[in-house]
Amino acid sequence: MSKDYSLDIRFFMMNRIKNIVLILSLMGLLNSCKLADLRTAELRSAENEHISREEKGKSLLENAVIKHGFDKLAGAETYEVIMKDRWKGFAGKLGNVWPVNNKRIALRFTPLSFDGQIEVLEGRKKGTIWGLQSWQVYKIDKEGKVLLKNKKRVAFGLAAFHYLFEGPKRLSNAPLIRYTGKGSFNGKDYDKVFVSWSEEPSKEHDQYVVWIEEKSGLVGLIDYTVRDNFLPSPSNIYATLVLDDYRNIDGIVFPFKQTAQLNGPKENPKRFIHQMIVEKLSINTYPRKKLYPIEHLKASGDSKPDQ
Repeated sequence: MSKDYSLDIRFFMMNRIKNIVLILSLMGLLNSCKLADLRTAELRSAENEHISREEKGKSLLENAVIKHGFDKLAGAETYEVIMKDRWKGFAGKLGNVWPVNNKRIALRFTPLSFDGQIEVLEGRKKGTIWGLQSWQVYKIDKEGKVLLKNKKRVAFGLAAFHYLFEGPKRLSNAPLIRYTGKGSFNGKDYDKVFVSWSEEPSKEHDQYVVWIEEKSGLVGLIDYTVRDNFLPSPSNIYATLVLDDYRNIDGIVFPFKQTAQLNGPKENPKRFIHQMIVEKLSINTYPRKKLYPIEHLKASGDSKPDQ
């Protein structure tokens, strides 16, 4: 007696249709999410207080730049951060921007630009070097040959980490800076400063809230949106970088522990998407020319590709 394969075909086709509908529904949900808006209700309703809020916000942010010694960092030719970056769980696996997880890596940057490099320092991929020069991604092979690549994950990772490492200094040049109120976390009190490039939430511009500790004047947390992610993600999600273990390296006060959490800071320190433990910060020890291996490439400075 022959088998009726038409039932199998119909069953297969129905499953395919269900999967397609599910994927389309998920994509629609991601696109329809309301943009994350880091402005407080107080800030949204205080249009007539913009001048005083702007003055206070700028003053707090400028003071934080001084407290951290970011002008010294900005005046350096290069700096290098040796660290481990642990990406946790399934979400961490998807979001990991590096070729390794929780391995020693060296990040090298030219201050106030988006030119940088990552080198893997241990494990199977030891010696692997990826870089970003004027928004062109490259890889250096074992023979030292420079290979041009199209790797959005690497470009996003190097640019994002570079920007956040220099956060207060970079953000102090934004056109929209407003004091947005007070906050507390882990027993410390903070003044919060909202920073963006547009008054209203926009797909083109990120928003930041810098938490500046009242007593020390140091930045303890940074809330930030990620509008231009290398992966599709819900637009109402934002992250918080919790900064700890500050150390003074040649006049630069730098956090040696940085923990990223989703949708606001969490009291439970184990609830993180990824966590960086810095081993060493070095200033002007890495030759600047090694961060520019692509010859005759026009410098872009701190401008983004579409600017």
